[in-house]
Amino acid sequence: MITTGKFQRWNRETLLNKLSLRCSNSLLHSRPIPFLLFLFILLGSQWSCQKNTPQNSSKASQPQNGTDPMSDKRKLMVQQLSEGEIDDARVLKAMSQVPRHEFIEEKYQDRAYNVNTPIPIGDNQTISAPDIVAIMTQALELEPHHKVLEIGTGSGYQAAVLGELVKEIYSVEIRPTLARQARSLLNKLKSEGKLHFNKIEVIEGDGYKGFPDQAPYDAIIVTAAPKKIPVELQNQLKVGGRMIIPVGEFYQELQLLEKVDAGNGQTTFKEKIIHAVRFVPMIQQPQSDS
Repeated sequence: MITTGKFQRWNRETLLNKLSLRCSNSLLHSRPIPFLLFLFILLGSQWSCQKNTPQNSSKASQPQNGTDPMSDKRKLMVQQLSEGEIDDARVLKAMSQVPRHEFIEEKYQDRAYNVNTPIPIGDNQTISAPDIVAIMTQALELEPHHKVLEIGTGSGYQAAVLGELVKEIYSVEIRPTLARQARSLLNKLKSEGKLHFNKIEVIEGDGYKGFPDQAPYDAIIVTAAPKKIPVELQNQLKVGGRMIIPVGEFYQELQLLEKVDAGNGQTTFKEKIIHAVRFVPMIQQPQSDS
């Protein structure tokens, strides 16, 4: 027992001597620095070094001030589109210019540039997946001077893409809340320099009736599915014009129609099935009894 006690005393003294520091400064000479103080100084110096060491993780990946944080994701989306069915350079450029995440609630923005992902926008509506937007836009073979009618404004994203390609867009939305929100957002993004359209007019109204005030149109795009193609929309399309529209109830087909001159003042339509699709139903305002 005595031997054990001597051993413990010696061990503590030796440890203190080994962990004490003696400064060369004459004022501090021969004054040992206790272990806890030494440990505090050591840890403090390590923390200081870590604080001043450049970090290569999160800060390196953060965008610089004034840059678009979604730019890389949008570039990847456009690359994927170009590797698929989209080969129209103007359409690809328009898709690269329009910030899709701005048309989506913040909680869904991480999915904004998933190429085949539709996203809810409220009122039981969705913003179409980028690949469908691009396919429908490309099918219309748009030229800069064209005037386009859109049925179903929704978030305003499809209209924004069209706005990068043509002179005028008239977009009809039956839901007043969505119409107001889309109109406000489109104007805001243009004022901020994020969109560059010449004219997009959002109209609250029944898409089945089109917008005869500005007819005829070079192209018509419909972003909700009627059971059959509305005659009013066919009448408002120019000869030589194209319409892209999903048709059907549970099973739907994306149809491309081209209006052609049949002679003797008559017109007819060439039809082509593009894809099997799934869109929200196209609704109609109730008919008045009068």
